[in-house]
Amino acid sequence: MDAIELRMGDLRRYIITMIDEHSDYALALAVPSLNSDITSHFFSKATKLFPVAIRQVVTDNGKEFLGNFDKTLQEASIKHIWTYPYTPKMNATCERLTGHLENNL
Repeated sequence: MDAIELRMGDLRRYIITMIDEHSDYALALAVPSLNSDITSHFFSKATKLFPVAIRQVVTDNGKEFLGNFDKTLQEASIKHIWTYPYTPKMNATCERLTGHLENNL
């Protein structure tokens, strides 16, 4: 999973992305703000749409992937893997998706 910030003048919007590395099934949601409650809610809804059971999630160390989001993963017995700081290669599939969205929106 990843999240990006898009700026349009003074307006800020965020996009949360999630992709399955094996099937390339992806979801993205534009949100007005970004925090662990919002990413937790997105994840809970996304798990119902994914065609396979989710066993682990890879994220960076952003604050939106801590707190309630991490608690949601623990309650669902889903392993949370954090990338090392400044190593986007550890989450390359999702980074490519967010890069594509940034360049085309």
